[in-house]
Amino acid sequence: MIKVVPINVSCTRTDFHIQIPMQSVSQLDRSHIYLGSQACASQISGSNYKIYARFDTCGIGPQKRNNTSMIVSILYVDFSMGGQEDVHEYEVQCEPKRKEASVHILSGSDPAQLSRRAEDIGQSELPEAEASESSDRGQDSSDVVFISICILAGVLMLIAVVGLVLL
Repeated sequence: MIKVVPINVSCTRTDFHIQIPMQSVSQLDRSHIYLGSQACASQISGSNYKIYARFDTCGIGPQKRNNTSMIVSILYVDFSMGGQEDVHEYEVQCEPKRKEASVHILSGSDPAQLSRRAEDIGQSELPEAEASESSDRGQDSSDVVFISICILAGVLMLIAVVGLVLL
């Protein structure tokens, strides 16, 4: 039997957000889904396994691909039972400047078929993906607010310096 694991991955400028619906891997303990190392195992949140990992943890590292800086790690979903090893590996990537994430199957029962079925199931998960996108928009607006505050502080400092010089 081929196990299909739909994975919703997004990223910010500093971390990965990975979600896997529990019903797709209901027989697994959360410790069997991890990023980089078993120390970065998933957590259960609602009906999903979730991993929130900063780029400086969990075996995540920078790479250059097509002259673009990417943050890359390996997501493991371990279906092994009774001495029979069955670990699916997925490469998760993030381009931090654009906050674009992707996931690619590296190994599993049948990577080609898993990829097609994961895309099909991923399409049925669109409402959740849209919710994730709206939270990313919240992150984008917080970046704008932060930059605006920094600019305002700089302008106020400049006014103070000019005022001191004129005295």
